[in-house]
Amino acid sequence: MQLLGGLAVITVVVAAVFYLTFPAYKHRYRMTVEIEADGNPHTGSGVVDVSHHYHGPFAGLLAGRYDSSFSGDAPVVDLGKYGIVLAVLSPANFPSSYRPQPRYASDIAILGYFGPPRNGAKAEVDDRIRGICDQVGERVLKPTMYPGFVWLPNRLDPNSARPVMPSELPTIIDPSVRLRSVSIEVTTQRNKGTLFEKLPWLAAMRAYDKQHPIQVDDTYKLRAQYLLGE
Repeated sequence: MQLLGGLAVITVVVAAVFYLTFPAYKHRYRMTVEIEADGNPHTGSGVVDVSHHYHGPFAGLLAGRYDSSFSGDAPVVDLGKYGIVLAVLSPANFPSSYRPQPRYASDIAILGYFGPPRNGAKAEVDDRIRGICDQVGERVLKPTMYPGFVWLPNRLDPNSARPVMPSELPTIIDPSVRLRSVSIEVTTQRNKGTLFEKLPWLAAMRAYDKQHPIQVDDTYKLRAQYLLGE
């Protein structure tokens, strides 16, 4: 019994030291997208969880001071006869010509609340990552802070997905379609996981993706990871 008790204490101490040396800073935010079609507003929202893992004493040896990860539900905007528009959490495999350059979900809330980095100093980066969860109120994003957008003209066929720039919505989808706003708000509300209900093909896509590595080429292909995160 004493041996087991000693091992338990050692485990707790090791875990505490690891946590203090390599802390993880987490925040959660809701992203809401509003698009107008035929004069009517259509909205979609999703909650995203973000973690920034500090590299501790190895921060100077690695490429960055933090590793970032995110998971959640990509906002889905149902445009009725015009299909659906997704605000993806990961714009991986987007064409290089896409403008403005789409942001990853791990960066959006920090940009929305603090704006672009002023000088990129370590102290500034640390303050933003550690302070984002304390922010309150809604923020409307500037175009340079937008996620990437994907249009599915056939909502039942993920192979119909194509990246579409905000400026292209009226020319590619319909002249009446335009992006009104993208807003975010830090929240404590958990993700309800409703994306699988909205996209009936997503569960099968996720199962397939787990068995097959994602290949990046010149042809855009929608993946579950882009919608759900890591």
